[in-house]
Amino acid sequence: MHGSRVEELNGIRGWAALSVVVFHLTWETFGRLMPGLRNPVTGFFLDGQLAVSIFFVLSGDALSSGYFSGGGEFTVARLAVKRYSRLTVPIAASCLVTYLLYKSELVYHLQAARIVGRREWMGAWLNTAPSISDAIKYVLVRVYEQPRAAQALNPFLWTMHFEIVGSLLIFATLLLFAKLRAPWVVIFAVFALTVGTWEFGFYACFLAGLALAGLRAKGAFVNAQNHPMARVASGGVIAIVAVLDGLNHWTDVGRIWTPLLSVILVAAIFCNRWICSLFTSRLSIWLGKISFPLYLVQFPIIISITSFLICYARRGGELTPLGMITIASVSLLACLGAAAVFEPVEQLTRWVGNLAASALMDRSRPG
Repeated sequence: MHGSRVEELNGIRGWAALSVVVFHLTWETFGRLMPGLRNPVTGFFLDGQLAVSIFFVLSGDALSSGYFSGGGEFTVARLAVKRYSRLTVPIAASCLVTYLLYKSELVYHLQAARIVGRREWMGAWLNTAPSISDAIKYVLVRVYEQPRAAQALNPFLWTMHFEIVGSLLIFATLLLFAKLRAPWVVIFAVFALTVGTWEFGFYACFLAGLALAGLRAKGAFVNAQNHPMARVASGGVIAIVAVLDGLNHWTDVGRIWTPLLSVILVAAIFCNRWICSLFTSRLSIWLGKISFPLYLVQFPIIISITSFLICYARRGGELTPLGMITIASVSLLACLGAAAVFEPVEQLTRWVGNLAASALMDRSRPG
């Protein structure tokens, strides 16, 4: 697996994770009090659904790259063994923080929800401290079952259902790939049938990621980047996607096609050498490194620090635009800081995954 490719994918994932966090801190939290936050421009840059779809495309790509670069079925099986712990260990750490906040009565989101007029969002989150048994069940199993927001230790982890099922879809497809008579025809057909549906659109993103990994292994993106018109053509495609998605998000029309837009956007980025270089900058690499922790810590930050600041600011009168922007900025810095100190959890995650893979797979490796 080529190092620059990993940095490139992680860089895109990092900016997508940052987009989700800022989306929650601005568009979602203060959008009703500050309607100006919601417009066609922020509609693209702060589109949580688009960012999540990009996550799924990149997951499909990352999980498939080892197979197409020559690792074969053994590499797929090894990733499959590690997948559950890769997701569950960091989830457990973030949910422990949330659990402790609830038990310490340091959550203020119900009060804040009334102030910002978001009772159907913030006010729908878990409003009673969970028991330890419920917390353990959620971390180990229920987080992957899409529980209702009122039952979830972290409602933002609704994505984990699609992540685990999408991963299994990728593993099964790759293990069957060599046995199918026309695998690419099958993959494209399934993608075409599912990408425009509410039920299966996110799964189509995983299949698209698999296809992108296959194209990369054949040198398709290197060839595209070397084409004289690549920068102009891919840049134009990105601009069109930005306009369409921004309008779709702002007007809440055509959202069913967001997964397809995410696939087109990622493919266009891969075809543009200049834009790819932006996603391998130091800042992008750092954001990529903390992308999953950043996604995980935003919920405990919002229900504690963000919500407390909203309640505190409200005591002095109505929330002002400057006050709301300040709260969002402080909350974002808190999220980045919390994600940055998540490294010990990431190290534990790698250790657990490697231990499981060594115990179950490495001893049986052929040759």
